[in-house]
Amino acid sequence: MLKLEPTHIIDFVSYVVIMTAMVVGFTLYVASTARDRETAMKHVRAGWWVVATIFSAYVLSFLGSFSVFQPPIIPFPWDTVIAALVALGLYLYGSYSGILTDDLVIALRELGGV
Repeated sequence: MLKLEPTHIIDFVSYVVIMTAMVVGFTLYVASTARDRETAMKHVRAGWWVVATIFSAYVLSFLGSFSVFQPPIIPFPWDTVIAALVALGLYLYGSYSGILTDDLVIALRELGGV
């Protein structure tokens, strides 16, 4: 096992910032080039919870007990508690940000939901 060094934190934070900027930038670029920009941006706004889920998993894995560093920054069982709370928050955010699309209305009609 490795001992956590300041350079590890700097490298990890740099990685997360660069990857977040790339994902957000690429997503906004693709949405801006769509034929129907208004609809595309509605879908992008409804899907930010996915990006937040991926990057929160990166951060929690780096800080928690599954990290390669010993001792971990967030020890067990607190890493699991924090992960559960973050997951609950992201679930609520994802549920709240959902949009009703035409395809969803058709699927719900076929299932007898609408």
